[in-house]
Amino acid sequence: MQNASAPVADLACLRANPDDLTALRHFAASAGRQGFRQAACTALHRAAALAPHDADIPVQLGHVLLTDRQFAAARDVFCAALARAPGHVGAWRGLGAALLALNEAAAAEAALRRGFAHGALEVLPAHGAGPHVPVLLLVSVHAINLVTAALLDPARVAVSALYVEYARPRQPLPPHALVLNAIADADAGAAALTQARALLAGRRAPVLNPPDRVRHTGRADMAARLRGLDGVVVPDIEAVPADHPGLEARPMPYLLRQIGLHAGQMFDRIETAADLRAFRRVAGRQTVFAISALQTRGPDGLHRKYRVMLIGGAFYPIHLVHAPSWKVHGFSAPPQSPAQCAEEAAFLSAMPRVLGPRRMRALAAIADRLGLDYAGIDFTLTGNDMLLVFEANAAMTLLPPRPGDVPPARARAMARALNAAQAMLLARAMPMAHA
Repeated sequence: MQNASAPVADLACLRANPDDLTALRHFAASAGRQGFRQAACTALHRAAALAPHDADIPVQLGHVLLTDRQFAAARDVFCAALARAPGHVGAWRGLGAALLALNEAAAAEAALRRGFAHGALEVLPAHGAGPHVPVLLLVSVHAINLVTAALLDPARVAVSALYVEYARPRQPLPPHALVLNAIADADAGAAALTQARALLAGRRAPVLNPPDRVRHTGRADMAARLRGLDGVVVPDIEAVPADHPGLEARPMPYLLRQIGLHAGQMFDRIETAADLRAFRRVAGRQTVFAISALQTRGPDGLHRKYRVMLIGGAFYPIHLVHAPSWKVHGFSAPPQSPAQCAEEAAFLSAMPRVLGPRRMRALAAIADRLGLDYAGIDFTLTGNDMLLVFEANAAMTLLPPRPGDVPPARARAMARALNAAQAMLLARAMPMAHA
């Protein structure tokens, strides 16, 4: 389903006319969605040099940088756009998002007020002659949103994004054949999910990841809901203030994780009183999750993290990464050895055989508890055919990897899952809907 020919077509146009601004921007958009984010940035830097007074170009660049988690660089680019066009709504909104990611809350709120002063809707550009499926995208300013850049192909869908915190009650909505709720973090996004539910009251179009279902997928909630399932092990998770005196008396080791953060941010293993003091110096009085530290090291001394996506009721294995440390992420794991790549490839190509019947039944039970159209499950394997579940929620991003960044088997698995997600979106849309 991915429109892989788009960058090639635009690249051919650019070879004939390297100063074609339209082709540069289309190439950047297509390349960014398909994981070629450095190529997208290069094209946009070229476009900015050709049109130094066009503020839309640095705004587009800023969003590529946000997707690539280059938050400081994105902030600088959005500021440059505002120097050219002080009233640019997209630049103010992008700046607010970058500042939030950089934990500059007061400055972020000021930027966001400017960005949403005249309304909560943002119409995203569609490409080509169509036809385009009209999609209403629900997003939050303050909570974690699912990154949808690769899921919503502008050659096939026309997206109107609604920022729920700034929407009016009974907000008139544009016609849409499908609603995608991208508010993905139930812990930090409880208020936004409540607002999203109210905004959807009485609407007829189908909703992917309905807010009422997402709001029950917080870390502590999911641990409680999964506990007791056959084949499933979950840690004990408790939400407490970081300065709660009970943490000193808690048996060590344990894990502390700040609520609302992902990708390993503010997530530490507490083994000594000094570790706790260091965590508190940064966290202050923020609410955190205190998580029991279960044994995750394999017989070979390595920690493994498996990820499976649940898309439209089907399972898509995404990766198996190995690391010497307990904190394992696909984006930060060390280079995998040939033996590790072979182990991952076996999981990706024959997941039921690798996991076995009991663990596959456990995955199905977890999916039933989630009740979502799109979600991810992170886990490792323990003895007795058990899954030790780290998390299960809607916040797991599916993006094409940078070429060469991951083993070929993983790249193919991610492409399969992404194609399935794009197909699901189109299949669920109504032929006609009334906002």
